[in-house]
Amino acid sequence: MNERDKNNAKRTNAKFTLVGFGSAYFSVAIVVILLFVTVFAFVVQIASGGTAAAERFSKTDAYRFLSSCVTPLAIAVSGLVFCKAFGCPVKEACRVEKTEPKYFLYALLLIAASFFGLSSLNGLFIDFLVKCFGYKYTETTLPSFSAGNFVLTILTVCLLPAVFEEAFFRGILTRSLAPAGRLFAALICGAYFSLFHMNPAQTPYQFVVGFCFCLLALDSGSVLPTVFAHFLNNLVIVVLAYAFPSFSGFSGVWLIVSLIFGLACLVLFLYLTLKGKVKAGKTEYGYDYKTFFVYSAIGVAACAYVDFGAFVMIKIRIVAVGKVKEKYFSEAIAEYSKRLTRFCEFSVVEVKEENYEKATPAAIEKILAAEGERIEKSVKGLPVCLAIEEKKFSSEEFATFIKDKIDRGTGEITFIIGGSYGIEKRIKDACKDKISFSAMTFPHTLARVMLAEQIYRAFTIIAGAEYHK
Repeated sequence: MNERDKNNAKRTNAKFTLVGFGSAYFSVAIVVILLFVTVFAFVVQIASGGTAAAERFSKTDAYRFLSSCVTPLAIAVSGLVFCKAFGCPVKEACRVEKTEPKYFLYALLLIAASFFGLSSLNGLFIDFLVKCFGYKYTETTLPSFSAGNFVLTILTVCLLPAVFEEAFFRGILTRSLAPAGRLFAALICGAYFSLFHMNPAQTPYQFVVGFCFCLLALDSGSVLPTVFAHFLNNLVIVVLAYAFPSFSGFSGVWLIVSLIFGLACLVLFLYLTLKGKVKAGKTEYGYDYKTFFVYSAIGVAACAYVDFGAFVMIKIRIVAVGKVKEKYFSEAIAEYSKRLTRFCEFSVVEVKEENYEKATPAAIEKILAAEGERIEKSVKGLPVCLAIEEKKFSSEEFATFIKDKIDRGTGEITFIIGGSYGIEKRIKDACKDKISFSAMTFPHTLARVMLAEQIYRAFTIIAGAEYHK
């Protein structure tokens, strides 16, 4: 290889080391996060001894502490392995450098903008998603309060994410993006930061926060101010949640005042960070945009898939034997069907009911067999049969049941309501999940109204709406 080829090869390696390192790390980090989350869920399921036990464990403080550590540890492990594989010192890759004290004051300004302005705007955005698209938003639940739990919460919820997300995620990305220019770097870092959280309700908020955090890291030449800002932001949220559990955001006049103050802090922050020069080394080549986007494509696709999944409505159908003859029952079902359009694709399928003059045991067996065949042809997705002798659910337990199916990726559920003589044993045996509303006997047409209402109630519980008291 001649000298010219050696120089070209050196330049090519330098371009990849800087550009490809950050973008490839983003993809690897996302894959590792999803892997860690999957393994954690599997371990909890096995260790708990089943779905029901795992559901109970998920409501404990131990689970909340452990689950909050999964993503930060995945980020740290993937970052350390990446730095080791490329022979890049962790401190250099993560931009852990000393910086001027003024940047920590900038961080305080950013936290004020985030709490008073951006959080309030994001609350309005979440309300919009829930009301217009039936988005299933679930707030994070902190462990119960005690002195020990408070310390552990600060460690697992405030400190670990702040250190690992900023040092590895933000540090490596800003180092990779800095030569492309400040605005481009901040925009891409903001976009990737919002994708990285894989939470559509937080996307605009995380984009703006990610954009500002990137500006702070670029202007200061270090991630230390962003680690400080990230930790302080998490700490404020935790302290508020424990000290004022009923506080859900500003409203009325205070909402307007907080928005004005928060946005004023944001404008001042942007002015201070954008007026300075970026502390990033110059390169001897043009920025390789193609390399960056190609190597980060896997991570972007994985995040987009998870985000999109939150908007894909589950299909829920009721397959019932016989037609509803009572107008008031039909109107009630139609009303709940209309309400459910916010949350799912809901439908009711009626199969023909068999009629015999004499309901002898042999005739009933033939009735159930004939109706069973029709039910079987109409079932799609996960079958769930209603049977009086099966497990009885409260409304909250039924909501948890549906949410668990959604979280596990179930795309369609069919609830089966039998006719006057119930459901054929063969169909019951084919249903892994069976539920009962009551030990009392109800007309099977009324059961459809009750089921439709309970499905609607379940979704309002999941969404945190005011319907369920």
